Amino acid sequence: MRKRNLVFVCAMVVIVAVVTSLVAAQAQRGRARGGGTLRMGCNIEGLWAQLTFEAKLSEAKLMKMRLIFQKAWDERAQLATEFPDRADTPAMFEKLEEKGIYADLLDHVDQQTTDQEFGKLASWIQEQNEILEMIRERFGLAGGM
Repeated sequence: MRKRNLVFVCAMVVIVAVVTSLVAAQAQRGRARGGGTLRMGCNIEGLWAQLTFEAKLSEAKLMKMRLIFQKAWDERAQLATEFPDRADTPAMFEKLEEKGIYADLLDHVDQQTTDQEFGKLASWIQEQNEILEMIRERFGLAGGM
């Protein structure tokens, strides 16, 4: 049982690292990063929670964004059915990157938020990327995997 849990935890770490690697550096965020690149190393759920609870967007803004989040959610769910085996997870995340699901989502969020609101999001994404980078280093996972 312990070995099974350890395998599951290791698999989850690899999945997080793969997601970050594949989605990194997808969108330009000039207003939040001074013209630099903002990597998207987070998930749909985390992004929605950040906008709702930390950036504290208004109900009106969240409702405008809901449809694009629903679209991203549905696209990701559809891809998950095409890759039912856990061993296929890296291929699924590669397909997510090809489709630009997270990049499109971030572009939409960028258009719907103020500089201050997006700045909070950019800071959070950067923090998440730093954590994921530490995980990569700790477990010897190269950036590109």
